[in-house]
Amino acid sequence: MKDFQKILDSIARTHRITPEEVLRDMQAALDDAYILSDRGPAPSPEEFVFQAARLLSRQSPGPWEPAHDQPAQSLH
Repeated sequence: MKDFQKILDSIARTHRITPEEVLRDMQAALDDAYILSDRGPAPSPEEFVFQAARLLSRQSPGPWEPAHDQPAQSLH
């Protein structure tokens, strides 16, 4: 997924590490979280980001987006 690579590159630049280190650290965090929760094997970082994005896209709009039955609010 090209967009996932952009995410890794951006995080790596911000933290002055390599994209491979970002990926390794993300996998370690997922592995730890899934071991503690007894949910089975952890997903890959790419799978996790994809699942999280799908979940977030189905949730209600954020404060910057109008709800379907309400007018938009100003952020100023």
